Amino acid sequence: MDYNTKGPLRIISALVGGFILLAAIFFGRYALLGAISFVFIAAVYEYTSLLREKNRLKLAILGPGIFYIGLLFMINAIFELPLGNVLVLFTFLGTWAFDTAAYYIGTKWGHHKIIPKISPNKSLEGFIGGLLAVTIIAVLLPNFLFKVGTESFLKAGWILTISFGAFLGDIIESSTKRKLEVKDSSKLIPGHGGFLDRFDSLMITATAAYLFYRWFL
Repeated sequence: MDYNTKGPLRIISALVGGFILLAAIFFGRYALLGAISFVFIAAVYEYTSLLREKNRLKLAILGPGIFYIGLLFMINAIFELPLGNVLVLFTFLGTWAFDTAAYYIGTKWGHHKIIPKISPNKSLEGFIGGLLAVTIIAVLLPNFLFKVGTESFLKAGWILTISFGAFLGDIIESSTKRKLEVKDSSKLIPGHGGFLDRFDSLMITATAAYLFYRWFL
């Protein structure tokens, strides 16, 4: 699939996914749990399918991958916090803002590779673009979520938590795909590849964001 075709598909898929997310948050914990459970099942299916193709089914069952994918349920833990519905939304917005900006800026202007042996497409320009995107989201966050007198500190902490979490999550999945010699985990999401490709960063950012919210808000 060429870039001109993939671009519109990515946008359409993102809009559909965003609508489903907003609906799940609006309808409450059980709707969100159902949505995350669906993503978890799809991601585990992709993971076990990839390993089965490489004759590594035993590793798919006993290895750490399924536990890692299970970190997606930290989204539900965030939802149980005070103002959890808003915090979940901010976590998604920050993660996807980083991923989207890093992808497009890295694709167009990325020249300084960060870790080419693990992920050849990850560049310093892409990371900076993602960091700036998360910063813009943070600037727009409602002030009532932050304690008086420490708002700047908390926003800076949130920016770094989401940015480095998203970067690390993407690197982990890129490393796994590189070892398995595949480009995408599947083609289940048009323009994005698979659920592992789309939600890899969220597994880390959800966990990091939960700890951040729990400790500082």
